[in-house]
Amino acid sequence: MKAAVGGFPIDGYVVLPLGSTTSYRGVDRDPFEPKIMDEEIAAQPGASGQIYTLYPAGWRRDAYHLYEDGRVTGAPLDVYLLERPDTAMEISRLVSEHLGPHEVLQCRIWPIGEASSSNDTRTKGFIGFDVAYLGGDHYSAILNGLLLNPHPKLVEGFANLLTDAGLFQTVEIIPRYVREFQRLVPSEADSTFHVYSLIDVVNRHKSQRES
Repeated sequence: MKAAVGGFPIDGYVVLPLGSTTSYRGVDRDPFEPKIMDEEIAAQPGASGQIYTLYPAGWRRDAYHLYEDGRVTGAPLDVYLLERPDTAMEISRLVSEHLGPHEVLQCRIWPIGEASSSNDTRTKGFIGFDVAYLGGDHYSAILNGLLLNPHPKLVEGFANLLTDAGLFQTVEIIPRYVREFQRLVPSEADSTFHVYSLIDVVNRHKSQRES
């Protein structure tokens, strides 16, 4: 799996922690991704250029190795998505034993206003659309405008459109929501957001087995 010509849409799988105090199940939950943690790296780290070689033998090295070998090709460097669901599920298993429960979501990313050629809303396991930064800290305009730091005017106009997962059910509302969010939250006026279509992999596969 790779990004389409021109970069979008980007398709893949993301590993995210469970246990949030809100109903939100979008991408602004500190996804598990390879990162350098100075207090854990090996005394004599490797020099291959891959992050996993910086760590001693153990679960984190194993999980990072799987992640770096299984990344979607052609995606921007700071967009960590996995090509295969089985790789994502194995990483989730490793991580959950040490960092608490995690889940795997299938993810499609594209710029706001562009067509995605996706029928995700009719896919078993579909939980909604998020609106967030591309990579980085995955700052979500939905989480920070309607749930975590709710703005009264945004809540009045858009809260009733959220799914049980704290995401939008339809993509058509997103351009208007982002315009209002950026008008009411001046610190985000110049930020660039992308659409994330999210599908619960476990529930999708369960539905497929039962059908």
